Amino acid sequence: MDPRVPPNNPKAEAAVLGACLVDGTRLREVSAILTASDFYRPAHGIIFKTMLDIDGRGMPVDLVTVSSALTESKALQDYGGMEILTEAISETQYAGNADHYADIVRRDSLKRRVQRIGRQLAECVHDEEFDAKFSSQKQQLVMLEL
Repeated sequence: MDPRVPPNNPKAEAAVLGACLVDGTRLREVSAILTASDFYRPAHGIIFKTMLDIDGRGMPVDLVTVSSALTESKALQDYGGMEILTEAISETQYAGNADHYADIVRRDSLKRRVQRIGRQLAECVHDEEFDAKFSSQKQQLVMLEL
């Protein structure tokens, strides 16, 4: 993996979405593991958030309702059209593995967060006005973000 590319797994992200599209009941177990911000690809996060919104309104989560909601919000064309949804379904080997796919996405999200925090901590070292007390407090706040 290229160290300049933050940790991510597009296939796992698509498989999470596909599992929820194939079996809308999987959304509840996946949403206990993930939030929309855990997805690396912005389109995947938007689709996941849309699924949560649909479920929150008591509607079934499936290809028809999700594509309709994304079309209404004009997001479907912005993020790849129906192809991104059908690609997600094709990446899903078995909807019952949704929690496993979600664990992969969550792990990569945590790695990106640690990477970002590491960069922030490294910047403290190069700060010309380095104040140990302030820096220590800042480090503690950054670590709490995890």
